[in-house]
Amino acid sequence: MNFRYVPGIFLLSGLIACSGSDDADPVSEGRHSAIEIPVNVRSVSPQPVFDHYEFTGIVRSAQRAVIRTQISGRVEELPVRLGQKIASGDLIAELHNPEAAPAARSARVRWQQLNVQLEQQQRDFDRMNALYQSGQASRQEFEQARTALNSAKEAALAAENDYLKASGVNSERLIRAPFSGVVTAIITDVGEVVNPGQSVIQLASDEEYEVEITLPFAVAQIIEAGVEIPVRTSEGGSEFNSYATVKEISPFRDRGSLPSVVMTVPDVIAGETIVAQISVPKSDGWVVPVTAVSRKGKGAVIYRLHNGGRVEAVDVVLGSSQLNGVEVQGALESGDSIVISGVQRLFDQAQVAVSQ
Repeated sequence: MNFRYVPGIFLLSGLIACSGSDDADPVSEGRHSAIEIPVNVRSVSPQPVFDHYEFTGIVRSAQRAVIRTQISGRVEELPVRLGQKIASGDLIAELHNPEAAPAARSARVRWQQLNVQLEQQQRDFDRMNALYQSGQASRQEFEQARTALNSAKEAALAAENDYLKASGVNSERLIRAPFSGVVTAIITDVGEVVNPGQSVIQLASDEEYEVEITLPFAVAQIIEAGVEIPVRTSEGGSEFNSYATVKEISPFRDRGSLPSVVMTVPDVIAGETIVAQISVPKSDGWVVPVTAVSRKGKGAVIYRLHNGGRVEAVDVVLGSSQLNGVEVQGALESGDSIVISGVQRLFDQAQVAVSQ
């Protein structure tokens, strides 16, 4: 992950180069001082100013999994290839375990036998209960029949659990995809003997993508889950024309590490580099439209409107670029009316006509 601070003087030179010459001709100014130059104006007031930071990350699948074996065995089938799209439940590997299938069959036979015995014990108990109710059997005989029935039930239940466990182990020979996606890695091969917990396949969903970026603490603390952050691809120009949604914030990872933010990103592909722009508020200041700035020598000015229809050139220092203009520092006051269009023909004390 790379990060860089985006300074504010963001290629304004090309814009303000069109704003007129560095020094106006005094004779020309005097000759045209009576001519009213049409302009548009807007009042200014302090507003939040932001520093903009850019962070990069690599797009990855939002759902990823390393498929591991649950039992030991030899890889008998591996019916997938790298990059193949598969559906949830598709067979991706089959193991041969010489003990799993026989153990499942033996457990099933044992369970069936005990079920037969349970049915017989139930019939014996029903008959003994009828004899006991009619006084033809003793209390001791009745209790013996009931004890035998309960023992048969417990044995049948234990056999069923043993069968389900053995059957589950046997079914683990067939490894299936837990979700739809793309095979991103094949870590084993046909004929290889694997142990429980050994990696076999890596799978990634192609339905949703995300990107993880690492942030300084000062930046991470202003981020919340659910907010949208402007993003662009590294090869898509400088315009941030899309938004990523913050899904997860991990402020506490390893000691000494920086916080990380995971965002879901639309209309991208895995492996693509994404640039995210995060704006951090720093203070209130003056933000004016870029069209209000005019070049003056090596500096810049904006024009403030006074009563009587004349404008005053106010020297300003350009700051950082903002979403709605550019930050400037200069001798401005809240409520000042500044010229926002038509500055190309202006000079200090020029007479203007404000367009409605």
